[in-house]
Amino acid sequence: MLPHRSRLAAAVALAVAAVGTPRAPAAERRAGPTGPVTLVVLGDSTGVGVGAPPGDGYVQRTFAHLTAGGRGGRLFNLSRSGATTVEALRDQVPQLARIGAEASLVAIGIGANDVRAHTALAAFAHRFEAIVAGVQAHTRAPIIISNVPDISLAPAVPFESRAPAAQRVAAFNRAIDEVARRHGARVFDLYHLSQELIPLHPEYFAADGYHPSAKGYEAWAARLWPLVESAL
Repeated sequence: MLPHRSRLAAAVALAVAAVGTPRAPAAERRAGPTGPVTLVVLGDSTGVGVGAPPGDGYVQRTFAHLTAGGRGGRLFNLSRSGATTVEALRDQVPQLARIGAEASLVAIGIGANDVRAHTALAAFAHRFEAIVAGVQAHTRAPIIISNVPDISLAPAVPFESRAPAAQRVAAFNRAIDEVARRHGARVFDLYHLSQELIPLHPEYFAADGYHPSAKGYEAWAARLWPLVESAL
């Protein structure tokens, strides 16, 4: 159980108040599995697709798969490079006020920059809970959370920083799992996937040694797709 539940409740209440009054429930309006879909994404540079050519990120690949065969849809990619849970809660969640009832699926991928910024675990957990609660204040669409990959394996991470980074990532992912369970969200286990694939595929990193390459995003989207299908 996360510490300081009273502070957590206050954070969640503040987040819900900040995003305003929810629109009409999405259950009646959300697209079915064979109709047009609206994908909403909250995230950081990996949501933007940094490290790959335009259109080759996991978000763009997933949306293309969702709309293949002439199936219509809309993509609201709210991700911003460098975003932490602070920016996601402040800048991205409030935009659900204008999208929420239309959403078919919400994907959240945030946390790696909090690891790099040495964010306190309790602060991260409180804000992550507020993000999910804020999303659910505006939509009943299913939520898929990509947890934090093991960034300690990235070539750009100095050797002396790898063990502490690995410990922080593991702790943050435990907090993500707890939030997901409480809110009924699905978790895409990017953490163990990164540990499985990175040692075998150095080409999955972009030239910066930190972000995924086009091939890395391709593998990410391919492993994510079954969860997307089951959510819809």
